[in-house]
Amino acid sequence: MTHCRARGACIDFLPSTLTDDYDGYPVARSARGNLRRGVPVAASDIERARAAERSCPRRAVIITDITPPLQG
Repeated sequence: MTHCRARGACIDFLPSTLTDDYDGYPVARSARGNLRRGVPVAASDIERARAAERSCPRRAVIITDITPPLQG
């Protein structure tokens, strides 16, 4: 979060995953609350997550782990 300047590009790419907090910074829409790191992204949104990563002018969005969905 130290690199983020709340420009909102990541939220534009991932509106089903991210929203902004009261200061305009991105947070997860998950039931787990105010996540800023380790935000889970649906498999169907991986390409949008990559676009969000590329669009961030401060390089604050970083995809660190892509785990395939569980079978079953």
